[in-house]
Amino acid sequence: MHHTEHSVFLELFGSSTVKFEDERKIIGAIIREQITLNGSVTNKAIIIKLINMLDTSNDAVEQDILRNALELILCRTDDDIGF
Repeated sequence: MHHTEHSVFLELFGSSTVKFEDERKIIGAIIREQITLNGSVTNKAIIIKLINMLDTSNDAVEQDILRNALELILCRTDDDIGF
C-alpha cells in the first residue's frame, strides 16, 4: 500500500510528536526522500532505508535513535499479505 507523507505521520505518531522528536525527524526525511524519488512511500521502503542507515552508522546515539525509529515502523505496520 502506498502512503502520503501526511498519512504515514498520522499512522506513526498520531498527535504525539514530541516524545519521539529525533525519530520523527529521521522518518520524515526518509518519507520526503521517497516521495521525491518515487512519488509515494511504502513502509517497506522506510524499513530498508532505516536498516541501511543503522548498518552504516558508527555513532552510538544515532544508532539508538535509528533503532527506535525502526521499532516504531515495525510495531505499527501491517504484515505483508502472502508471506
